[in-house]
Amino acid sequence: MWNTTELTLAILTVAILAALVSGNAEAACDHRPSLPEPLSIDSTANSIKLRWTPNGDARFFDLNVTQKSNNVPIVSITGGLENQRRFDVNNLPPNEEFEVSFTPRTEAGSEGCIAAFLIRVVVRTQVAAPTGAGTGTGSAGPGASSGGCSGLAGEDLDICNEHNVYRAKHGVPQLTWSADLARNAQQWVDGCHKAKNTNNDEYFCHQSSTFGCGTDTNYRFGENLSFGWPSRSGKEAARQWYCEWNVYNFDNPSPKLAGEDDSGTVFGDTCDPANNPKKVTGHFTQVVWRATTKIGCAKNTCSQNGNEGTLWACEYDPPGNFNAGEPGVLNQNVPKAIQGLAPMMAAERSASRQTTTAIISDVDLYDIPGGVGNVIGILRQGQTLPLYECQADDWCRVEGGWVWGAFLVRSHVH
Repeated sequence: MWNTTELTLAILTVAILAALVSGNAEAACDHRPSLPEPLSIDSTANSIKLRWTPNGDARFFDLNVTQKSNNVPIVSITGGLENQRRFDVNNLPPNEEFEVSFTPRTEAGSEGCIAAFLIRVVVRTQVAAPTGAGTGTGSAGPGASSGGCSGLAGEDLDICNEHNVYRAKHGVPQLTWSADLARNAQQWVDGCHKAKNTNNDEYFCHQSSTFGCGTDTNYRFGENLSFGWPSRSGKEAARQWYCEWNVYNFDNPSPKLAGEDDSGTVFGDTCDPANNPKKVTGHFTQVVWRATTKIGCAKNTCSQNGNEGTLWACEYDPPGNFNAGEPGVLNQNVPKAIQGLAPMMAAERSASRQTTTAIISDVDLYDIPGGVGNVIGILRQGQTLPLYECQADDWCRVEGGWVWGAFLVRSHVH
C-alpha cells in the first residue's frame, strides 16, 4: 500500500506557501518513477515558466494548466514530457491564478502500474504596472506586455491578451494590436449605432454597409460587438464571444455563423447555451480565425432598451468568417481546441502527410531524436515551420533539428 501525497504550492509575487495532504491508495506496482526535479516555477504578468531536470521517468507525467477563475484548460499534454526540460505558458492575463498539475499516469506493460506523487501548483501571474484604464487607442505605458499585445496597458491589454489566450488553446498564431483598428473601433462605438430585429428588440449594429448599418462601402474589417450593463470589462466581452464555441459543430460546421435569423445577436450570457438557441457562432470563429493577424478594440457608454452600459467593438484584419461557405475554409481557420496532445499512433496518421506545424510552447530543439543528443536551439511559441517526419516514438524532425511531438500542433487533433 503506497502513501500518496498531493503537494499544493501557491506562488504569489514574493511568497511561497506549501501544504501537504496525505491519503492512502491501493497499488501493486513494480516501478515508481522519480519526479522530474528540481521543479522551478516562475511567473511574469503574462506568462508562467516551468523548468525541471529531464530524466527518463518524465515520460510518465502529464502536464495540465487551468485558469482557476473560470476553470478553462489552457494546456493539456497527455503524451508524457520525455526529455524536455522547459514549458512556457504565454499570453496569460495578469493577476490571475492558474493551477499547474504534473500528474503520474497509470501504465500497463512490463513496468506495471505507475505510483508517484501528484504535484499540483497554484501560480498567480504578477500584477501589471498600473497606468490607468484603457482608452481604445492602444496607448503604451510601463505595464506593457510582451508579444502581440506589447505596448498596451489597462483594458486594451486585457482584451488583447484574452484573445491570444483563447487562440493559443486552438493552436493558432497570436494577434498583434493595431492602433489604426483601435481608432476605427472607437469611432464606431462613439456613435452607439442601433437597429431593431423582427421582434422589435433593439441591438447594436455593425458598421459594414452590407451586413450592418454603416455607410462606408470601403469598410473591409471583421468586427465583434459586445454590450453589457451596468458595465462590461474587455475580458468579459472576449469571454462572451469565445463562449459561443459550446454550440459550434467542429466536425460539421455550418457557414450560417450569424444564427438562424441572421441577426448575429445573442441576448444573455453566451456561456450558457440556453441563451443561444439560434446557435450564433460568428463571434467565436472571429476570435480564433487562423488567418486574422491584427486586432484593435475600443469601448463607450451607450444605452440599449433603456439600460445604460458598456459597448465594446473589436476590429480584425484580415477579417474572419471570410468565404465561410467555401469547402474547407471553416475547418482550416477554426480548429478544435488542443485538449490533449498524445503521441500520434500509426493508425491515426493521415494519408495526406502534414507538412507544416506550429509550436505550442517554447521547446528545446535537439540535433538527434530521443532527447539524448545536444540541445542546439529553442523553438518559440507560435513559431511555424516545416514538418518533415514523425517517428513511432513521436519525436519529429522539423526544420533545423528534432523536437518532442507533444509540443507541436498536430493535424489529427483539428
